[in-house]
Amino acid sequence: AVPSGELADVSRHIVSCEECLEEADGYSEVTAALALAVDPATVPAGFAARVMEQVAGDQLAPSAAPASRRRWPMFAKLVSGLALTVAAVVATVVLLDQRSDLARNQQVVALLARSDGLDLSSQEGVTARLVTEEGRTAFVGAGLDPAPGGRTYQLWLVRDGRTISAGTFSVEDGEAVHLSDLSLKGGDEAAVTVEPSGGSKQPTTKPVLTSA
Repeated sequence: AVPSGELADVSRHIVSCEECLEEADGYSEVTAALALAVDPATVPAGFAARVMEQVAGDQLAPSAAPASRRRWPMFAKLVSGLALTVAAVVATVVLLDQRSDLARNQQVVALLARSDGLDLSSQEGVTARLVTEEGRTAFVGAGLDPAPGGRTYQLWLVRDGRTISAGTFSVEDGEAVHLSDLSLKGGDEAAVTVEPSGGSKQPTTKPVLTSA
């Protein structure tokens, strides 16, 4: 996986280097299609803790009282078994997170490498693009700062003089991938603003990214 701190530099090089862009575009359509087949998913918060609680409940459930001289050996076995189970759960969660990070990085690079789409700019160090895949519009950005507390990023399409909301999104480790059911059409422009949490019906702040 590309480290998040280097992803923006890699992405900017790809889109500015004709040779790299042609090579990346050869595989990016397949990668992007697979990535857009389902919405991005991460390991649910508290997953490990819930599994550990369930394991503890199963392992230490009341049973027939053993003879006093056998309590400590049985207790030691229970603790040992529980420790092994917890270690396995933690290892699984770490592996899932690593795979999720790898898939996300591949998705971001593949979408940014697409030769079609609409580029957005205005912020130094930020690379962003809109592409359409199977009737849906995907916004992908790298090098973005998280929105301030109580605020969110909101994507807008400008079509025939109308400004249409394409949804809100958040930033994770400088990256953002947002899917909208709106399709990108010829002549469309796009912008990203920072809005109150939950979004706005119309932009209320100056765009931080724009295609114009």
